[in-house]
Amino acid sequence: MKKTISLSLALLLCTILHAEIKKNSLITVTRSRDLAGAIQPLPAGQTFSFKLPQKLHFYTRNITPPGGTFNSLYTSPNRMSAKEDNRNPADFQFTIVTNGIENLSEPKIVSQSASTRVVEYTYTFPVKMELHNKDGELLKTFILSPEDKVYKTTVAPNFLEDVKMNTPSIASNTGGSAKPQQQAAPTAFRQNEDVLKWIKTNEAKILARMEYDELRKMSKLACEVIPAGYGFPRVAAFPTIYGLDKKDIAKFPELNEAIEKLKSEVERMFTKEFLSQELEEQLMKSGDFFASQYTSESPKAMIQLCAMNAGFAYLLAGDTEKAIQHLQAANKALPVLRGFPTAMFEQVSFMNQLRKNQDIINVSPPQGLPK
Repeated sequence: MKKTISLSLALLLCTILHAEIKKNSLITVTRSRDLAGAIQPLPAGQTFSFKLPQKLHFYTRNITPPGGTFNSLYTSPNRMSAKEDNRNPADFQFTIVTNGIENLSEPKIVSQSASTRVVEYTYTFPVKMELHNKDGELLKTFILSPEDKVYKTTVAPNFLEDVKMNTPSIASNTGGSAKPQQQAAPTAFRQNEDVLKWIKTNEAKILARMEYDELRKMSKLACEVIPAGYGFPRVAAFPTIYGLDKKDIAKFPELNEAIEKLKSEVERMFTKEFLSQELEEQLMKSGDFFASQYTSESPKAMIQLCAMNAGFAYLLAGDTEKAIQHLQAANKALPVLRGFPTAMFEQVSFMNQLRKNQDIINVSPPQGLPK
C-alpha cells in the first residue's frame, strides 16, 4: 500500500514539474517602491549626522582641488525620515574615517605606443564609516575599503582637468556646476623626460587629486549605505512577480495559491515593513516552494514563472546567493530579466549586505546580476 502511495506522489510531482502552461502574466504587486532600511529605520523624531574628514595626507577640504570641482563630495544621504543635523550632537552619528592614500608606489611610466606615455600609481585607501550614538558609544562599523585593497590610477597631462573625464560638468555642493576647461590638455606624454618633468612640478596636486577622487567615491558609497540601512530606500521599478494565465488557474490551484501568498508578502515588504524574522521565514518558504516546482527539463514557461518568483522571494528574504541561482535559471530558459529590472536586484542585494547582525560589516558597491 505504501509503495502505491509513493508511486502516486511521484507521478503527481512529475506531472507538475513537466506540466504545460499556456503563458504567464506579469503582476505588478504594488505601486509603492519604498522599502524599510535593512538595519534599523530611524524615525522622524530622531536626528543623524554625516561627517567627512577635513584633511587627508595630500588633500584638504574647502580648498578647491585641481580640476575646479569645488569639493563636490557626497555629503547628504537622502531617503531618510530622521532629520540630518550636522551642527548639534545628533542621536546617530555617521563618520567617515580615513587618512587617505597609503602604500603609495613610485610613479611607473607605461608606454601606450611607440610615441605615447602615461604614468601609473598603485596604492591602498583604507576607509571605514563608524556609527556612534549621542553618548559616543560605537554601534556599528562599515568597512567601505579594506586595508589590503589595491587601487591603480593612470595619470596623463589632462589628469588635473575635469575635461579628462569627458563630461561637461560635475555637480557641486552649492547646487551649481564646475565649468570645464575650454581646451583639453594632451591625453598622453611623448617622451619619458616630459613625464618626469611634469610629475616633479605637479606631484603634490596629482596626489591631492587622487585622494579627492577616491574620497568622492567613498562618500558616494557611504551615502548609499546610510539610507539602505537606516532609511527608507526606493527601488527603481515597481515590484512584479509572475502569475498564471486565467485559463491555467484551475489546473494549478496549489501553484496559484503560492503566487497569491508571495504577492501578499511582497506587498508587506513594499509598505515599508521591516523584514522581521517571521516575514523572512515566510519569504524563504515561498522561495523554497517555487524552487521545488521546476527542473531544467520543465517547460520554459514553467521555469520562467517558478524560477523568477523563487529568485525574487529569496532576494527579498536576504539570500542573494539563492536569488542569483534561480534568476539565472530563468534567464537561461527565456530572456526574461527585462521583466525583472536589474536595478531592483542591484539595490536589494546591496541592502542584503547590511542585514548581517554583526558589529563590523564589509560593504561592496552595488553590483548587477552576474551573467
